[in-house]
Amino acid sequence: MLDFESLSSGKPVPAVDASDVRRVWELTSKAPRPEGAAPGSIGWDVRLIADQCSQGADPLAVCFRAALLKPLLESGLLDEWRDGDRPYDVVFQALATFPLPEGFQKFRAEEFTDALRKAL
Repeated sequence: MLDFESLSSGKPVPAVDASDVRRVWELTSKAPRPEGAAPGSIGWDVRLIADQCSQGADPLAVCFRAALLKPLLESGLLDEWRDGDRPYDVVFQALATFPLPEGFQKFRAEEFTDALRKAL
């Protein structure tokens, strides 16, 4: 299982189940931000994330893959694969399995969208 140190050190992030990514994204994207809190400053207990995941899932890997959706959506890179604010299922599937051999530091949004186009 990943820990926060391994995420920041560029270690590989394992593939996860797309339905876990969808459930965690739904949980985190719909949470109201407390008054006065800076964007992105809400913390999540890993047990709450784990409750949204299937048995044996790596909750940190799921959570961080789900967290990639917000900047992708805000940048407009996923406009052709969403209905309003909701990404299509193919986005969750691609994000769950997109190779991250060097962690999140090497994630390139354009490479992800290219892979998404090729998957269709």
